[in-house]
Amino acid sequence: MGLRAWPWIVAVMFLPACGGSSSSDDDAATPGSSTNDEGPGPIEGCELPVEILQLDAEPAALTGFIRCNDGELRRTEAVECVQPMPTGVACNGAGGSCSTDADCSYRPYGACLYFEGFFAGCACVYGCTADADCQPGQVCVCGGSAPDYPTSTQCAPANCTTDADCGSGNCALGRELSNCSDTPVLGCITDADACTPLGGDCEGQNCVPADDGGAWACTNPEVC
Repeated sequence: MGLRAWPWIVAVMFLPACGGSSSSDDDAATPGSSTNDEGPGPIEGCELPVEILQLDAEPAALTGFIRCNDGELRRTEAVECVQPMPTGVACNGAGGSCSTDADCSYRPYGACLYFEGFFAGCACVYGCTADADCQPGQVCVCGGSAPDYPTSTQCAPANCTTDADCGSGNCALGRELSNCSDTPVLGCITDADACTPLGGDCEGQNCVPADDGGAWACTNPEVC
């Protein structure tokens, strides 16, 4: 992929699902939120769908992603992120491309965070409130808590914005791992796919969509 992001530690836990709406003015839903416990309705090709909630949002708000029973993550709706700032370990003088949040002013919602790994150090990361805050070819992924879902709000490379962009397919989330990054990526599922996003069928390689919006395929991790 041509666009990169820094690694994110994924919390492996489920949050309660909620869905539906209320006609009362007092119960009006905030952007990306829902107001009862019924959960999402039937979704074609997705058994037992569970809505992923935004992390640390009060009141509860949805990420616009659902998790299917087979582990597939799909973006069904574009929503606003209640917590736009990236979260992680503060730099604390560890060295790298930034020292404090003030050094991260290239875009709004910049934070200087420390990352472990082969190239340990500090780097600027940028959050977002909506897709419009991101560069062309990216969408704003709100931080949440579910297996393989990023805990920190960030812009992610994407060939689709929601399932509606994918015809009879769906807009799925995958992860592109390397020795210095863990990047969420989105693309349409197609009949020509050689692997399944998040499916673990690439034997150490990444399953990612083609940059031009084509099929998902196994690729070697890029060297940073």
